[in-house]
Amino acid sequence: MPPKYREWKKAIAEYVKVQHPRKQLVRPLRMVIHFRSEETFVELTEFDTDFKRAKYVTGDIDNMLGGVLDALEDSGLIANDKQVVHVVAVVGERK
Repeated sequence: MPPKYREWKKAIAEYVKVQHPRKQLVRPLRMVIHFRSEETFVELTEFDTDFKRAKYVTGDIDNMLGGVLDALEDSGLIANDKQVVHVVAVVGERK
């Protein structure tokens, strides 16, 4: 893992821990990420308990997003997944 990437991940972890200094978050989460030139902002909000993960979905959201982006690129619909600058993804539904 490149040193710059490790530093970036560490900075994000520290930023988020300031927002949530208590124990580990275990409920379903809403996450907003804003990648900017010099900084990455992450906002985590716990969902109400009436939100459930879709039963047929077994993968992690990052793997599912990557698969969809790769499929769009492989199909020729988009030239490069770097074109995508805004994504909304929900894994689940309200009870």
